[in-house]
Formats: sequence, structure tokens, C-alpha cells
Amino acid sequence: MEPPYILQLPPEILTHIASFVKVEPDLLELRLTCRSLAAAAFDLFANEFIANLRCFVLDPVRLHRVNSILSRPHLARKVREVTFTVDGCELPRWCLSGISMGPDHCKGMENFKREYVAHTEVDNYFRPTRDPITSILLRDILRSVKPFPKCIVTIDATYPLHLDEDLPRFCLTFLNNILEAMYVAEYNNIGNFYLSELVSFKRPSDRGVSLSLHSPGILSSLENVKSFGYKQVLPLQEVDDGGFDEENVVDQKAGLDIVMQHLMDLNEFHWHAPYDLWSTEFVPCPTPTLFDVGRFNSLRVLSLGGMICKYDKLRDTLHACKSTLTDLRFDELHLEHSHDVWKEVFYVLRGMPVLKNIRVDGRLMKGKPLDQHVAQFLLPGDEKLKRYRFLPEQTDLDASSFLDWNLEHGLTYFERDGGF
Repeated sequence: MEPPYILQLPPEILTHIASFVKVEPDLLELRLTCRSLAAAAFDLFANEFIANLRCFVLDPVRLHRVNSILSRPHLARKVREVTFTVDGCELPRWCLSGISMGPDHCKGMENFKREYVAHTEVDNYFRPTRDPITSILLRDILRSVKPFPKCIVTIDATYPLHLDEDLPRFCLTFLNNILEAMYVAEYNNIGNFYLSELVSFKRPSDRGVSLSLHSPGILSSLENVKSFGYKQVLPLQEVDDGGFDEENVVDQKAGLDIVMQHLMDLNEFHWHAPYDLWSTEFVPCPTPTLFDVGRFNSLRVLSLGGMICKYDKLRDTLHACKSTLTDLRFDELHLEHSHDVWKEVFYVLRGMPVLKNIRVDGRLMKGKPLDQHVAQFLLPGDEKLKRYRFLPEQTDLDASSFLDWNLEHGLTYFERDGGF
């Protein structure tokens, strides 16, 4: 019997036809039709389901799934990124805000915790049980990724806001396992490294989970990181129920400073926390620039938020990376000056030759803690001159038109009571 006409078409035509198929469920059904159509739809299938693998580190079943994919060369070649995450839903980082989970999901997560986490009460602290197979699977995954230099590994230990508060703390127990597995597997291609205040740099004698910076190879594995982020969601005094005492805060800041010193060639830097981490008062930043970003010769994306700082520190930071920075994002940034300081910042930004995009996700403020004023700016081209405190829908705007329009018409401010 002669095969159907469609199967007589050249493979490149079949691949083009497959590109018009809806991803779910049609693409999966198409691949089950026959070998020829499965091959024609393979690239589309790989881009949708294999290219970016996210794995919840607390679940050996999911680690085994990723390891199974990477152990097959024809699939492994299609993987561009493997993300180890503390998010049980394995959502991308840009999907973590504004998520509402239904009761069935919440019940499922509670069942998951009971199955994988042994609740052993020690001084009112619950500690998870480590499964030895987790370390083995992590090493196998990294060894499978190693022959593919274009595939990067992401460690995402940011706080998943939509989950139970306790679960991320259990997940962070395994962060050391990931870094140590990289050393054992001789893998040093961490592409993205994202931390939160729940990654504790406490000394080993302290209670709770801590990230050891003294384990072999951990710091050297950070030298190839291209994107680094730290986001502090909770005040440090509220973390781990008992909070951070003064000594712990010193350890936390020292640990982050060590991490920063070993980041050699960042393309993206994201920081959403007070520079000194714990103070809500006006504490000047101790360095000429906020984070010594001038040593990053190829920094393209800078994201700053949740900070109080002096204008000259922010200005020096922007000047330090003005020849490379293409994208800038502000979110809840407070400058301790009373004059029209944000207009001065906009003038600095307009003098940055390669800046293309700007985003404002939160308020831009100025003044003292009890005398705060919030900047109100304009969207470029809006003839009605409607004022905004932050850009709607987290939109990236063309930096040149945004800055020119606001400098032409000026910024306004309204007074806001209360602290930062």
C-alpha cells in the first residue's frame, strides 16, 4: 500500500506544516501518528517541552525525569537551560507574582510535604531529611549536561510567594547539595544564580539551613555566572521565625559580599533589598558605587529595588556601566535628597549612549523617612500628560523617548506619609 500523500513530501515541508499545529494537544497527538510526522514535529516539540527544563530539587522523581531526558543524546542536544528551583510548581521567575492557586493544588502540596519531608522537631525548628539519591541524581544530571557547553545551569533560590512559607526553607537545605554536586562532577557552568534572604549564610554552629562558602569549588563555580540576583522579600528580623540577630546579619552581609567578589563577568545584575540588608534608616552606601559594578565590563541589565541610598552613589553606579548598559529597571527606590533628584537621575540616564529600555515597577521616592515624596512621570507621547507613579503592566519603554518626554514636561511629586 502506498503511503499517504503527505508522507511523500520532503522532510522540510513536513516540518513547516508541523509548525502550524497547536502545541497542546495537537502537537503531542501528531507525534504519535507515525515516525515521519514525529520527526517532522520534533524541533517544535523540543522547543516547547525540553529546551528549558525546570526541576524542583526536593523531589527525586522530578530529578529522575530530568536525568532521563539528559541521558538521551538526541534529547540532551535540544536542552538550552536546566533550572534547579525551590518552587514546587516549577514556574518561571517572571510568573511568580500574582499567582493564585486553587484548593486542589494547595492540598497536593501539603501531601507532598508529608511524603518527602520528615518533621523532626528540634528546639521548635523543623528539619528535612536528606535523601542520598538526590545527590546522586544531581551529579548524574550535571555530568550529562557537561558535554553540551551551550546548555547552562540556573540555580533559582528566590522566594516563591505563592507557596507555603515553610516549604522553601526545606528546599534550601539542598542548595549546598547542588553546589557540592557541581564540584564532584567538575561542572562550573552556572549561568544564572538567584538568591533570597532564606539562603542563610549563618555560621555552621547556628540552627537552621545555611549555605557553606567553604565547601570545595563552590566559589570558583560562580566565576562564570552571567546573571545574579538577590531579592529580600521579608525583613531579616522575621526570617526563620526567630529572625536574624546582629551577629547573623553581619554573617549574611559578609557572605553576600564574598559571593559578589567572585562574580567576574556578569551580564545581568538584579538587587532588590536594602544595600545594608537590615536597616530601614538612611545608611549611606559605603562604596563609591553601590556594588562596584564598574568591574563588570559587559553588564547589560541592571535592576535595583527596595533600596534607600544617596543620589551620588546611584549616579556613580550608573556612570560606571554607562558604556555597556542597555536595560535598566527600578522598583521601590528611595533617594535621600529633597530637591528634584529624579530629574537629575534622568539627565544621567539620557547621557548613557547604549541604554535602550527602561522599566519602573515601583515608586521612585525622595526625601527623609517622615517626609517622603513620590515621583510622578509621563508615558512618552501622551498628549493628555497623565501622571504615573510606576509604569503599568511592567512595560519596558524606549529609554530615549521616555527620558526626553519627562525631561521636556518635568516631573511632579506628591507627599507620602510613613516610612520606607
